[in-house]
Amino acid sequence: MIVSVFFFAMPMTLSLPRLLVLAALAISPALHAQDDEPSLTPTENARVEGHWCGRGLLRGTTLNLTQRHQEFEGTLVRGDRERNVEGTIEGTMLRTSRASAGRAGELILQLQGDRLRIVTAGGPLSLVQGMSFFRGTGSGC
Repeated sequence: MIVSVFFFAMPMTLSLPRLLVLAALAISPALHAQDDEPSLTPTENARVEGHWCGRGLLRGTTLNLTQRHQEFEGTLVRGDRERNVEGTIEGTMLRTSRASAGRAGELILQLQGDRLRIVTAGGPLSLVQGMSFFRGTGSGC
């Protein structure tokens, strides 16, 4: 199918596939503008300090983080069990250090709005990969 369009007052003949590509390119910036997550510049890092509460399979689990520039440390607590975590922040990604990972394996989280999603987890935490922590209110969930 051939479609005739006027582009800057100059008539052009376009095939349907080319017209669809042009339409997709035209609405692409509008789709990206609808993202509700603020974009970070390459030198900015996510602000993750605070109290995070688990939901779903993570219900009853809290993650308390402190942050200093591109580094974080904190405690992952479930019941009477605690695990200290520390690592680095690159953009919206948090990655535990090998030293703090221990036998549990590496933990990688991604900040998505007001939630921290577990992207990769080793050891027992591998069962909750894909689950999220949400910002707590004050010191409680």
